[in-house]
Amino acid sequence: MRNPRRKNRKKNPLTGLVVVIILVAAVLMSAFLVLRCLRFDENGAHVEDRYGLLAAEGSRYALVDYSRYANGSGTVSAADEEAPPADSEEQEERRRRLLGAPDEIRAIIIEPKDLTYDDDYLNQVLKLAASGTLNTVIVDLKDDQGYLTAQISTTVIDPTTVQTVYSDEFPDAVAQLKTAGIRVIGRINAFRDNMATRQNNNLSCWYASASTNWLDAEDNRWLDPTDPDVMQYLCDIVRKGVEIGCDEFLLERFSFPEGATELISYDNPGNPAEIIQNDLTQIQTAAGDIPVSLYVERPQEDRTAVGQNLAVLEPMVYRLLASPLSIDGTEDENAMTTMTDAIAQRAGSDIKVTPVYTGRETWAAAYGTAVYDPQGDIYQLFYLN
Repeated sequence: MRNPRRKNRKKNPLTGLVVVIILVAAVLMSAFLVLRCLRFDENGAHVEDRYGLLAAEGSRYALVDYSRYANGSGTVSAADEEAPPADSEEQEERRRRLLGAPDEIRAIIIEPKDLTYDDDYLNQVLKLAASGTLNTVIVDLKDDQGYLTAQISTTVIDPTTVQTVYSDEFPDAVAQLKTAGIRVIGRINAFRDNMATRQNNNLSCWYASASTNWLDAEDNRWLDPTDPDVMQYLCDIVRKGVEIGCDEFLLERFSFPEGATELISYDNPGNPAEIIQNDLTQIQTAAGDIPVSLYVERPQEDRTAVGQNLAVLEPMVYRLLASPLSIDGTEDENAMTTMTDAIAQRAGSDIKVTPVYTGRETWAAAYGTAVYDPQGDIYQLFYLN
């Protein structure tokens, strides 16, 4: 039932006017506060954010700013790790800069089987490249056991006996990476080899006093770095990498073997450093215009005995890579500094080293060029965003 008094109530004309005045005052006050906090130039461009208003809003879509870590300062926050929207201008600017500068690599090492057998994994790689998180993928052409990930043509061995079951799909996976603008580095684990040495024993390092293959401390066989057939085999692998579109080659275990090497009988014995230098030249000839890089284990140590004279090899290669591990096995900025200082004292201060980290957080916090090696843990890739 209606209230009979409501029918006779008259509207106050001042009420609407008061509401309008309050709204206008609120708008003017908001504008005043914004202008107090922000300053613009004569063209209307923003030049000062006095109280961090825009910074707070922008941090919602911030990419990791690697320059903050140049002096070891700053920590990765949740806002840093949050991927920006696909049309973010910051994202596109970083991606263009990374993809246009091959000297600065934000790389991840990936096993070929994960690229060929797991569509989700490949899609995650493409997503990370699109977001600017990485611009380079390192993938094996010849893994640390000697398996080949692509079908090569060679007369040194029967390559079908050492090819992986996914060698047919591997070139297509490389093509997808390159279509997405990703730099593909083909890694070749050179002289340590448990496959080709079984298929052709003549390629192996032999015990001088016994008719059997020499084995290192981990029971691995090694190809003979002085054998011309071995170099032909490695060059055939490089030529296949050129064919499928590798943008760079990374040589690993490119040295004489370590251990009781005085027991080894080589085909053409000589100065190890000169032999490795000559072997590198042959690889570069096979690669043509494609740059060749070198991974060095424990570069802090003198490795001339196994043929790796860094003062000679570093100027020859595109880049030198190494893991900056400290004595206790941790990866941090101090370990990188210690390694760099040791190399400078022994082989020259102008030698530059690209760090290879096995820790996701260490890689993310590294300034500029760095490589992430999840060591076969494919799920780590899904945590990079």
